[in-house]
Amino acid sequence: IEGGKNIISFSVRKERIDETKRNRRSHGIFTYYLCKLINDQQNITPDELEKKMNSFLERFNEVFISETTNIKLLKKPIFL
Repeated sequence: IEGGKNIISFSVRKERIDETKRNRRSHGIFTYYLCKLINDQQNITPDELEKKMNSFLERFNEVFISETTNIKLLKKPIFL
């Protein structure tokens, strides 16, 4: 991420592409857990979110990634 001051980006990456039934049904799983965790813990930091998201997403062969233009933001609540 270049050119911004305090930007946080969340994304997900598939570890491997396969056509198992579980992986075909994983569409929307990132959004579901992201909304659930943010709603349940309104003071969650990006680092905490990444750990919790990855614990949910690993069974779907997905990895949650958070990137930022300011490393200090990873330890601060997403919503102030």
